[in-house]
Amino acid sequence: MHNHTCGCGHHEGDAGCGSHEHDHGEVCACGAHHVSPEVEPLASAWSMLGKTSKEQTVPPTREFDFDWEGQKIHVYQWGKADNIPVVLLHGFMQTGLSWSIIAAALSGNHCAYALDFLGHGRSSKPSNVELYRYDAMVRMVESFLEQVACVGHEGAKRRAHVIGYSMGGRIALGLASSEKDLLYSLILESCNFGPEGNEQRAAAEERNAGWAQRLRNNGIEEFVEYWETLPLFESQREMGLDEELRPERLANDAESMALCLEGAGKHAMPDASQAFAVVASTWVPVKYLWGYDDCGSEAVAHQLEHDGIDVTSFGTGHNVHLEAPVLYGTVVQEFLFGIEPRGAAPKGSGHQQ
Repeated sequence: MHNHTCGCGHHEGDAGCGSHEHDHGEVCACGAHHVSPEVEPLASAWSMLGKTSKEQTVPPTREFDFDWEGQKIHVYQWGKADNIPVVLLHGFMQTGLSWSIIAAALSGNHCAYALDFLGHGRSSKPSNVELYRYDAMVRMVESFLEQVACVGHEGAKRRAHVIGYSMGGRIALGLASSEKDLLYSLILESCNFGPEGNEQRAAAEERNAGWAQRLRNNGIEEFVEYWETLPLFESQREMGLDEELRPERLANDAESMALCLEGAGKHAMPDASQAFAVVASTWVPVKYLWGYDDCGSEAVAHQLEHDGIDVTSFGTGHNVHLEAPVLYGTVVQEFLFGIEPRGAAPKGSGHQQ
């Protein structure tokens, strides 16, 4: 299933605003169909948070450290621990605070946890590349789910929603093949699914090695200046969001970022065909979110749509939740509400609590 969000904040079909009738929901004056009525009352909460994350940041309810294999993983929490957990995984050179707006808006009905990956933010910055490898980062998130997020009242086991952006999405994708019953749902934003064959793997490894060397030779400031010029982030530059992200990127350690590129880049993932097969066969509800201006996510989105996975596109670039947080949050809330039990309905929705 494929939905697209138009400029008015409503969903539209593949064919574009005003040109496609939906089997569900009403079509508004612009031709797009409205989000489900169950989440309409959330609109006021989202509006209060502003249209872009530049307008407001929301401090977490709580911060704490989680120990993993002798390393400190810093965690930000929004909302009450008794609520259904949502774990948010950030992108390369970002921190858990990059999810601030989304986490705060989710916190009314969920407990949102955002982690700092190793080498990022306030987490440990080890010099051992083995700790930055793709499989190790997946294990770290799995451990956090087992020991923190998925432990409910009086130790009762529960499942968690996991949302991952870009690098965080690749890590979240690795959880789909876990044999442990930890996932409530999986939302992947603008993430690739791994290399398609040895030639693409070798090219990705060479590119990441070059970036790692650049970090070591020139330092973090020069690398951030270069990173912000990549076509991937053009829409962010046009919106002025690169200025907001720059301090967070510059706060990183060059060697840690180099190790992260070497250990957990696209080249370190399983083949894409394997990842697509896992997602297509899992019982866990999966949703893929991407921006129309992000060419790198287009092929993934189309393949997932072909496989029957729920896909929604936005009129944004690579970082959807930063560029269109209100639309993004509404789509996420609608998805979560659609798969959660009736008792977990959003407050004010008219459904029984």
